[in-house]
Amino acid sequence: MTDQEKQHFLISDGVSITCDYTRMVGRPRIGPRRPRRIYLAEWREERGLSQKTLGERFDPIVTDMTVSRWEAGARGERGPNSAQLNSDVIAALAEALDCEVEDLYRHPQTPSADALLRGVPEPMKAEVFKMIGALSTGKTGTNDR
Repeated sequence: MTDQEKQHFLISDGVSITCDYTRMVGRPRIGPRRPRRIYLAEWREERGLSQKTLGERFDPIVTDMTVSRWEAGARGERGPNSAQLNSDVIAALAEALDCEVEDLYRHPQTPSADALLRGVPEPMKAEVFKMIGALSTGKTGTNDR
């Protein structure tokens, strides 16, 4: 059994496409049940940028309305005022925000261990990993019993 559906994609200001596709009904869905949150607005604000200023970092420039729709899509909103982010747009946003793609999946105030260790010399990273390993096993080198 199949179910005919339409999917709408906003490519850029004034340019959109609608695709018809057939979905298999009754089949298990492959992929995450809910999209991962992207902290686009938080990263933009952390960098002190307006939606307009962020849009101006793109070539060609995108409008603040497009950035607003990307931010709505990043929050998981659906509808005419949001746009789905594909991997190319996410990569371009990370570059425009001077961060790594994986950073966009975390709030800028709660960086990952990888983000904290970026740029740290390898010998120091090795020591940090030893400490983390000791903490995870409960053996910190102090009078453990």
